Amino acid sequence: MHGWQCPLSSTPPLGCRVNAGRRWAASPPDFAEKQNAVLEAYHRLGVKLECTCTPYYINRTSYGEHIAWSESSAVCYANSVIGARTNREGGPSALAAAIVGKTPYYGLHLWENRMPQVAFRVEADETLHAGHYGAIGYLAGKEAGNRVPFFYGLRPNRDQLKALGAAMAASGAVALYHVDGITPDSRVLQERGTDISALETITITGEEIEAIFEERTVDAVAIGCPHCSEEELEEIAGLLKGKQVTKPLYIFAARGVAQAHPNLVGTIEQSGGTSMGGHLYCCLARNGSLRHHYGQFRQGVCLCTEYVWRAGSSRFYRGMHCRCSG
Repeated sequence: MHGWQCPLSSTPPLGCRVNAGRRWAASPPDFAEKQNAVLEAYHRLGVKLECTCTPYYINRTSYGEHIAWSESSAVCYANSVIGARTNREGGPSALAAAIVGKTPYYGLHLWENRMPQVAFRVEADETLHAGHYGAIGYLAGKEAGNRVPFFYGLRPNRDQLKALGAAMAASGAVALYHVDGITPDSRVLQERGTDISALETITITGEEIEAIFEERTVDAVAIGCPHCSEEELEEIAGLLKGKQVTKPLYIFAARGVAQAHPNLVGTIEQSGGTSMGGHLYCCLARNGSLRHHYGQFRQGVCLCTEYVWRAGSSRFYRGMHCRCSG
């Protein structure tokens, strides 16, 4: 394989920080050693060591493009928000696709398998934040399971779509969803006159959304699961400018995104926050890197809350950036 390089491929977030002191020590102790061996193997294959769950912020992916992704929230975003085609791959199958440059043509690569299977009507006001969309996704995912949802009554931006899909991928197994008039395939469905009126329709109310949140004093705050976008970093930096945090604050983003916006990262760090490029809290908590240091965390999107709760580590409570910055 001398001189050979795999097609454009990137790695998911790191599971622990290396040479960063006792606070970040992984369990079991050889976790970091094995992680480095894996990264070195990927490097030799020509894989980009971006270490992110949001590769779409770094590498351009287009509508209709056939890809092979394995990270649950990224799969949901690629299928739904971009309109690319990917199944929810495992690590070995995604690696095999990277090596041969092909992926099996089945499942969500086929248009007939991308049809809506259950509908959700959201009855809430228009002042929804990304945290609210995470709550909607958390509720919808539990109902949808692995079905393809279709949403009415939402007008989300791309970060809110990310939060919606990430939560459904965690509380359910959703790999594709449609939002009426917003996501690209929903417009194709409309243009083709696809009738979805007979679908089971579930209503999610504003009261149900707000019930997901609770006011509580926490030990630390984590933002960026999935990894923060440029816009989210800008929002966080704006909220923190001229202030000092009173609780440990960890901001997670792709290395490439953090490196491209040093001024925003600098503002966050000047306030006392910690930038964690290439890492993800749900990974650090699951392997023990932070498990014993904080009992209760605040996290803005329900994906991390669900995964960390399943791991039996720190307790997570869902909130929103603006509620934590004042």
